[in-house]
Amino acid sequence: AMDFDDRGSRNPSLASKLQPGELPQLVINAATCKMTVWVGRADNAAGRRILAEYPVAVGSPKFESPVLRGRIDQLIWNPDWKPPKSGWARDEKYTPPGPKNPLGKVKMNIASDYYIHGTNNEKSVGRQVSHGCVRMKTRDVVTLAMTLQELYGIDRDRVDVLNTWQRCVVRLSRGIPVSLVYNPIYVDDQTLIIYPDSYERKPDLEKSIYEILLEHNWMVSLLDPAKVRSLSQRNDQRRIEVPISSLFMHGVGLRLIDPQLENIRYTWVSRIGDLQPIFD
Repeated sequence: AMDFDDRGSRNPSLASKLQPGELPQLVINAATCKMTVWVGRADNAAGRRILAEYPVAVGSPKFESPVLRGRIDQLIWNPDWKPPKSGWARDEKYTPPGPKNPLGKVKMNIASDYYIHGTNNEKSVGRQVSHGCVRMKTRDVVTLAMTLQELYGIDRDRVDVLNTWQRCVVRLSRGIPVSLVYNPIYVDDQTLIIYPDSYERKPDLEKSIYEILLEHNWMVSLLDPAKVRSLSQRNDQRRIEVPISSLFMHGVGLRLIDPQLENIRYTWVSRIGDLQPIFD
């Protein structure tokens, strides 16, 4: 058995957690070093939900990961690595599939010369240190790839990809949309986090705060514009964390707690957490 995780010999797929008709979409945020796997129905954008989140390594400020949209059409298990024709790889050598391969167990092309892949250096994950590609921990990238394979894989049972180092390409019957974005704003339950602008792209933080809170089902019409503007204009290069409720008038926010229910329910949220549902 492989040495990446005790679960490697079992199926780590999350496919069973999707509801009928739900489709996955990956959003990779180079500012926060996080990947979000969203799922939802094509006919109900408001009903999207988060299936999983993973830390990732992205491009360093010298080799920035671009903003782009692409898609995953195939999985390449146990890839070999051919050094690209770039200055940083001038002294690197071809590496066959195996535990020393820098691409790890699997790679997925998302656009020309840009990949999601595993790594033989898991300590790099969660940082801006790559040459532009997206690195994941072995356990996480295997879970993601097995999920896509179980959902859409063609000829998926030809090789025991988890317990050998034999190269295998699995085509997908549906292209998986991938968005590579740069947004220093992140929501962790009831906390808003602003990450440093490492790429110095000067994004519109005020607009991003409204957009991401709306995406996470907060009633943004009740936000205090002056508080949001003040927070967005802080110009230090440190990570900032604030309770989301503190950005609302009177320090109490309104949050939609289940957008997929027929009878929509909201809850008041204050600095001390959820108080009560107010109607359903």
